[in-house]
Amino acid sequence: MAKYFLTYAKSVLDVTKSIGFLYLFDSLAKVRRIECPCMYLTGLLDPIVPTWMSSSLFNETRLTKKCQLFEYPFGKHNDLPIMENYFENIQTFINDLSSNNRC
Repeated sequence: MAKYFLTYAKSVLDVTKSIGFLYLFDSLAKVRRIECPCMYLTGLLDPIVPTWMSSSLFNETRLTKKCQLFEYPFGKHNDLPIMENYFENIQTFINDLSSNNRC
């Protein structure tokens, strides 16, 4: 059954292979084209999205003049807003954009 579903998904959604996994969104190819400011927020204890995925995306976001990765040592998948400095980091990122006229 999975064989037929993956064949169908590939034909309809252009499924791609990247970093050894089969998934529906080729995020690495997309972030390589980002030119606007970009911020990544990741919890180091996230059981759903491994930290290395955020790090890989961050490292491949090369065209933008402003790109920042914030890592939260005790953050999981849905609790980043309660992590220390979460909102402060976002506000600082936005303020830096405003002060540098890069919006």
